Amino acid sequence: ASALTGTAGETVNVTMRELDQYANVRTVSGQAFTATLSGTQEVTADVVDQGSGAYGVAANITMSGTYSIAVSSASGVIATEAFSITIGPANMSHLGTLRQNFGEFAGGETGKVASSSKIGIQARDEF
Repeated sequence: ASALTGTAGETVNVTMRELDQYANVRTVSGQAFTATLSGTQEVTADVVDQGSGAYGVAANITMSGTYSIAVSSASGVIATEAFSITIGPANMSHLGTLRQNFGEFAGGETGKVASSSKIGIQARDEF
């Protein structure tokens, strides 16, 4: 089994090859495949026929975690070589930070110079 890695919010690309019933690589394309990645979230991937029995699988996963892939065609689910895709968090984004309220302070208050205040910041990625 092999492992791939990626980053949340960036497209993960995989090339798959079609095999016949004897595990020989097929060199004829034209099959319609669908692919779903399952893990922290479920993502439907885009599958593009690249010709000569090769198919590109692309997915944009926005939650970090480990994902497996299921491929199917009109005839049903297809056995695939076992591998996983591990998605790491995206870069930190100020859009994902949280401010927490402390005690009676709910935000928007004015304070005095030299008075102490408490704030909480939790770093998050943009997803």
